[in-house]
Amino acid sequence: MDDAFLDAWFFGFAEGIESLSAPARTVLLSACARRCAETGPLARYRALFLETGGDPDAFFPALDRLDDARGAVVEPGREYEVRFPRCGCDLVTRGYVHTPRLCECSRLSILHALGTLWPGERFRVERLETILEGAKSCRFRVLRDGAIGA
Repeated sequence: MDDAFLDAWFFGFAEGIESLSAPARTVLLSACARRCAETGPLARYRALFLETGGDPDAFFPALDRLDDARGAVVEPGREYEVRFPRCGCDLVTRGYVHTPRLCECSRLSILHALGTLWPGERFRVERLETILEGAKSCRFRVLRDGAIGA
């Protein structure tokens, strides 16, 4: 496959992402997010999860030990922040896609990782700002809503 074809294909892909409604974009990118998490950061997150005994108040600050993530406790037991100092998406770093709408994949990847590590908990993840929107880092708010079924 030549570069001209890939450039054209990904340009069309980005146009398609831009044109989708937020719910449709979530459906499209959820499988990508799951695979990205499972082939990338999930193993490192799982190691931190085990080191911190599954305590979210210890886990999120421990993200600082990773090269590509930062974490903070905003409100103990309830609200956290995850920050990425640089964009780690290969579609972006290889120059194929530049739309901030793709950052939904990062939000969903975080949500998938948290759901995997804490399967009995309910989390919400909100995008605060991203590099593709012009920010210096990608920041996400994580809200812990408690036990599923509670």
